[in-house]
Amino acid sequence: EIQHRFHRDSQERRWGEEEDDEVGHNGAENSAWGQHWTARKAAASTLDNLAERFRNEILPMLLPHIEKRLTDSNWEVVESGVLALGAIARGCMNGLEEYLPNIMDMLLKHCQSPQPLLRTISCWSCTRFSAWIVGARNKQSELVLRAVLKCLLERILDRNKSVQEAACSAFATLEEEARGRLVPYLDDIVGTLVKAFDYYQAKNLLVLY
Repeated sequence: EIQHRFHRDSQERRWGEEEDDEVGHNGAENSAWGQHWTARKAAASTLDNLAERFRNEILPMLLPHIEKRLTDSNWEVVESGVLALGAIARGCMNGLEEYLPNIMDMLLKHCQSPQPLLRTISCWSCTRFSAWIVGARNKQSELVLRAVLKCLLERILDRNKSVQEAACSAFATLEEEARGRLVPYLDDIVGTLVKAFDYYQAKNLLVLY
């Protein structure tokens, strides 16, 4: 099941969705996703279930559509492709393995996007591939782990609250897979979390705990 950690209501924050608490262009707080079941959530859930059931069999049908979205000039279309990629990650991990170095590079790039929603979904999607990031079959595992961790720590201190929350959740997912391999990075991790305690407002302080 695709689900963020640390959230108050698992039905409100699933399939890579986060509230965007940043003040929008109209001066009001922008809740982009809402708190109700949506077609988007249903589609992501369905992709996840299909990937878990049919595994790599669905890739020939899905990948051309996902690739088309990921190369679109509209960031919102790109974001939907990133969501789809994260949705199928665990079920289709083996079939995607040859593409994962390029996929991870792309996701890390999108984690730096000017668009908060694209940063949010990219953090989530990155760590859907945590098993590969730290796995023995990834010959560049240490380099990839370092790059992903660096990116997530930067996003934990993002100015956007929804990105902060997504990055914390993604870090928790990565930590569960990486475990002791994060020990060499403890200084950076602890330093970032200390800054976050000073930086976060009440809502996201709960995420840190």
